[in-house]
Amino acid sequence: MLYMKKILLSLIMTILLSVNFFALNYQDLFDKYNITINFENKTDTWNMTTYEKLSESESEHFVTLVSKAFENYTKDVFEKISLKHIVLVKKLKFNNVLRAAVPDNYQKTLFLSINDSYADFYIVHYIIHEINHYIEYYFWKDYRYKWPQYEKLYFGESDGGENAYIDTSIDYYSYNPNLKGFLNRYSQMGEEEDRSEIIAYYFNTLNDEHINLINKCRQDDILREKAKLILNLYEKLGYKDLVKKFNQEVNK
Repeated sequence: MLYMKKILLSLIMTILLSVNFFALNYQDLFDKYNITINFENKTDTWNMTTYEKLSESESEHFVTLVSKAFENYTKDVFEKISLKHIVLVKKLKFNNVLRAAVPDNYQKTLFLSINDSYADFYIVHYIIHEINHYIEYYFWKDYRYKWPQYEKLYFGESDGGENAYIDTSIDYYSYNPNLKGFLNRYSQMGEEEDRSEIIAYYFNTLNDEHINLINKCRQDDILREKAKLILNLYEKLGYKDLVKKFNQEVNK
């Protein structure tokens, strides 16, 4: 009986420590970035999102990945852009189409989702990708701004990234070292998607994404010039010497 009590006590302590760690991780996000985290009972402006609630273990892991993505930002960045709330869910759909994320600028909210097929590196990647859309809106008040300097280097499509969710037979997301001027097929869906993919590769150290960007820029002059334009834009947001550091890496 005493032995069973010890096992039970140990199990309770493990659970309490796990919950406490999750609470600290959750609170750390709020303290660092002044971003509220929700896991349910949040609707979008258009009432077109549906999703499932995460389990406790899924929530804990998702918050860890959000923290990893947020390492690339300061509280000052979030104070400037129109993003104040994050909603973490699974099997997110918008208009009955599966989505990794749904931005809702009207409510300063970003819905983020996990699915069984999403690897950790991809989740960190798409969080950075989505935050770039908010950053561009901060500068231009337009999610699909036609940047004159960038247009000279962009020769993809302009239909928008949402079309990638319609035809799931095409591999839009895998890195393609042979695609001139672009990192993957998704980058060709629109200027705004191209820029968001480049900055996601730059900031994401998982799955060699940063390394792949640097290596490709050594051979691809168009991609290199686009990356420098984006990094220069981020310097206007308060980042220091991004272009200088990028050039040093590419020229090694």
